[in-house]
Amino acid sequence: MNAPVELEDGLRRLAPAFKDGTPPPPTLHASVMARIATSPEPVRRSLVRELSLAAALIVFVGLVALGFARLHTATPGPVKPSPTPSPSAVSGVIPWIPLPANSVNPQSPKILWPDQAAQDVRKTVTDVRPVLLPAAIPAGFQAQLYDDSRTFSVQYVGAGGQKISFAIVVANPAPGTPNVRQSTPTYRGVRAQYQIDDATVPTSHRWLMWNEPGTSVGGQPGLPYFLSTEGLTEAEFWNVANSIGPIPAAQVVRSCGINDLYFVSNGASGATGHIVYGIALANKSTTACAVQGFPHLSLISKTGTVVPLQESNDPSGIVGTGRGDIPTGVLQPNQAAPVPHQGGPNGYVLFEWYDCGTTAPEIVAVDLAMPGSAKSTRVPLLNEGLAWGPSRCDDPSQGRRLLVGPIEPPSADQVVSQAVPQWQVSMQVPDHIVAGKTVSFTVTLTNVSGAPIVFDTCPTYDEGFTPDGLVGYQLNCGPVGTVQPGASVTFAMRFNVPSTTQTGPEKFRWALRGTDTLASAVKLVTVSTR
Repeated sequence: MNAPVELEDGLRRLAPAFKDGTPPPPTLHASVMARIATSPEPVRRSLVRELSLAAALIVFVGLVALGFARLHTATPGPVKPSPTPSPSAVSGVIPWIPLPANSVNPQSPKILWPDQAAQDVRKTVTDVRPVLLPAAIPAGFQAQLYDDSRTFSVQYVGAGGQKISFAIVVANPAPGTPNVRQSTPTYRGVRAQYQIDDATVPTSHRWLMWNEPGTSVGGQPGLPYFLSTEGLTEAEFWNVANSIGPIPAAQVVRSCGINDLYFVSNGASGATGHIVYGIALANKSTTACAVQGFPHLSLISKTGTVVPLQESNDPSGIVGTGRGDIPTGVLQPNQAAPVPHQGGPNGYVLFEWYDCGTTAPEIVAVDLAMPGSAKSTRVPLLNEGLAWGPSRCDDPSQGRRLLVGPIEPPSADQVVSQAVPQWQVSMQVPDHIVAGKTVSFTVTLTNVSGAPIVFDTCPTYDEGFTPDGLVGYQLNCGPVGTVQPGASVTFAMRFNVPSTTQTGPEKFRWALRGTDTLASAVKLVTVSTR
């Protein structure tokens, strides 16, 4: 083989290395020059063509060397997330793989407090052993839970954006940064894998995974557990990890007494003739206490007298839960006094009153006694809006009565929530889709969260026609790793259009399952038979 052909073959073999970012061998330039200088003149080959080839090769090597020099010496500028960033240029498309959706199928997570999530997992996950959870979850974290009989996934989210994720899953964590630190500690009696993505950042994303001896899942020698955190230090991470163990039965918590609580009026609001009053409760004592049942209320008029009304408990009406049940909940200790209209980790009670057939007095306060107790406290009502009068008397049979709802415990989803979406989704799907055929399209995810998003495990997505023509797959996120703020990644998608799909305009939807309910895209397409 002559020299130019050998050089062309050699450069062709090196092409994948250039694409992957591997520097060329330091001897490449010398090798090119040596072969050009020592090669005999080939038969029937133009001297001009050979000189042209040599010049082209020298220029090519120079450009490659210059490119790598710039690549390795460039200092990346700081990322400046924008509230509405445009998708950045995407270097490639992640291929579509028909991975079946994972077994945890709810469209939305259960939003719970950590102790509530623990008891839900303990009750629901019954087909595998052992079922473990961390106990040392920092105060104020909210649990976002998926679970079924064989598996669960829970993410604990703090108000400052810290995250603790724990799941039974065969994980596919990202490889980390150039400052990655990896080790294989012995954990719970077995060999585990531990990684800090960037050891130079104290609160870097980090993870721990191991196979717990027990039920085999996904072909693993035991139960695959995966713990990861974002925003926690090394010491905080291991405090959580070392608290992982079997879930204990729910502890019996004492009932809240009148002296344990703050009581603050939330004013009143009106709709369709109803005027509903609210009173918020918070636990000022140093230990947790439970609330359940109906408090006893007496209305106090502007003259300081008790308004004589028939009191009735109303669990299913407008001041009740709407479900007819009597909830129970726990108020955490050392809570601050509620701020009117601000919500928070507080309990609350609702009431309304009627005074048909008379001139209704103006009320300024209520005397409230906790369930099963005769001792009461006076709660001044806010002097605003409708907060003094009764509900409208539409029927004389409504009479003169006071309707009281049960004490509602604090709801986790009202305390910690996703302030901004994590992903902006754009979808490129054809305008026309043929029933019975497979349509190919792409979905681009742009990180708009303001922080890196790590694909530790690949989420499930739904695609198809809304509302009931959706199918689920698991995202092929293995090649992605970490998506920096403002960066984008594009995935190839396919959808097998059912032959029974109705022709004409249809809404085609693609959506990630998970806590980011805005991670979706919809397009109106036309379905035809050919």
